[in-house]
Amino acid sequence: MEGVNATLLAGWSLAALLFAAALLAPLGGGLRRGAHLASAAMTVAAAVTLYSHDVMALPQICAALIAGSAVGLALGRGVPRSALPSLLGGFGGLAGLAAVFLAGAAWRDPHAFGLLDEMTDRLRMEAAAAIGAALACGAMACAGAAAILRRGAAWHSRRDISTPQ
Repeated sequence: MEGVNATLLAGWSLAALLFAAALLAPLGGGLRRGAHLASAAMTVAAAVTLYSHDVMALPQICAALIAGSAVGLALGRGVPRSALPSLLGGFGGLAGLAAVFLAGAAWRDPHAFGLLDEMTDRLRMEAAAAIGAALACGAMACAGAAAILRRGAAWHSRRDISTPQ
C-alpha cells in the first residue's frame, strides 16, 4: 500500500487485537486479564498516536492528557463502584454526541475536513456516506446511553427479600 506508514499500521492493528482480546477475556472468566489487555491496548494506541502526530501538537496532547486524567481521577474517587456501568453508558453517549457534532461540522464546512472533490467542488460520495455513518452511530450511542441511564437502578445489586439474612 502506498502512503501508509507500516509502523502506524502495525501499531493500530496491535491495539485493535488487544482490544478484541480484552473484550473476549471475560468470557473465559479472566476479568483481571481483560482489564490488563485493555490497558495494554490503550497504551499501544496512545504510543501510536504520539508517534503519528507532529511535535508541534505535543503541548495540546499533553494538555488533553492532563485534563482527562483530572476528570477521571475526580470521577474515580467520587463515584461508587455500583454506578460504574451507568457512568460508562454515559461516556458512550458522550462519544456518540461527539460523533453527531463531528458529522454536523463536516456537513456544514466540508472544505475544512477535505471532503470536497477538487474537480467539481462537490461533496464526494464516500465522504457523504462517512458523515451519515458517523451521524447514525452517534445517534444510536446516544440513544443506548440514554436507555442505560434511564434504568440505571437495574444495574445495582439487589437483595432477594425472601431469603433470610
